[in-house]
Amino acid sequence: MKNILLLHGALGTPNQMSPFVSHLEGELKCYIPCFSGHGGKPIPEQGFSFRGFAEDILSFMDEHGLEKAHVFGYSMGGYAAL
Repeated sequence: MKNILLLHGALGTPNQMSPFVSHLEGELKCYIPCFSGHGGKPIPEQGFSFRGFAEDILSFMDEHGLEKAHVFGYSMGGYAAL
């Protein structure tokens, strides 16, 4: 089964993306990371940056053993996806 990362928008949380899971499951294994400074996670000392969000994505993939995945992002999550 193929993997997909669903990336939430600014000031959002993984819950923002959870409604998509019921539409995608069965075709794709869904993963919803939480960006630094969102969903109760601390704001990084260096502040927000897309480099930091990219590192969040890569760390999440490493933690979950994902070598590759499709990526869908909403708003800020879309920019991070790029």
